[in-house]
Amino acid sequence: MQCAEADLAEGVYSIPLQWAQKNPVNKEWQNLRLSPSDFSQYPADTYNRGRLLGIAPPEGGEGGWVVCVDLDSEAARQLAPYFLPSTGEIGGRAAKPGAHYFYQCNPPPRTRRFRIENSVSILDLLSTGSQVVVEPSIHPDGDAYGRQTTGARTIIEADEITHASAMLASACLIICCATSVDEFNNICAEVDAQSQAGLTDLINGRIANDLNIIPSLILDKSSDFCINKDSKWVVRRAIEWLD
Repeated sequence: MQCAEADLAEGVYSIPLQWAQKNPVNKEWQNLRLSPSDFSQYPADTYNRGRLLGIAPPEGGEGGWVVCVDLDSEAARQLAPYFLPSTGEIGGRAAKPGAHYFYQCNPPPRTRRFRIENSVSILDLLSTGSQVVVEPSIHPDGDAYGRQTTGARTIIEADEITHASAMLASACLIICCATSVDEFNNICAEVDAQSQAGLTDLINGRIANDLNIIPSLILDKSSDFCINKDSKWVVRRAIEWLD
């Protein structure tokens, strides 16, 4: 209840989830607006906690409008500090530290899911109509959710966080498909030529002090996924995301 109370003080509502799962207990969970006393009937040793995203705070309150960039792939988690705006609240769990970047955004962006196939997710930008599992919940694998940082969430415009998420997802997509740094650079250049996204300049500018991260992610996909798609398919998908 303490976590739900702390969130509500910042204008953010919580909902109960099934224990050690991500599924909401209530069928119409999107419409729940629980007070801390309401949430007390869902003890932390019996239920997980979800945070409602992209909604207004209680009437007369401040805060609210929280959105989350949910980083599913290892490449996304490693590259996020270079692509996503800095924020004071980052969460995750032992197996996936830094998987959740939280921001405050009013009006909120629409939810976007950056996936290679239906079951292969790079990252999600979660907003109105979504929820995300937060502390003190337990993941189905047994990990406890927690916060890696405890500062204030960055206030950001919808277009900025949407574009940053799309750029990060596109870079991760190319990494997952490329077999060498040269191929990675060539695909980035082709995406830029067709979309004027500026992906190459962004990568060169922000990762200049850590040039080994791209080669290491390309060469070691053991902790991520490797997909068999040709470069033309990759370019088309990246441009769709960046449009």
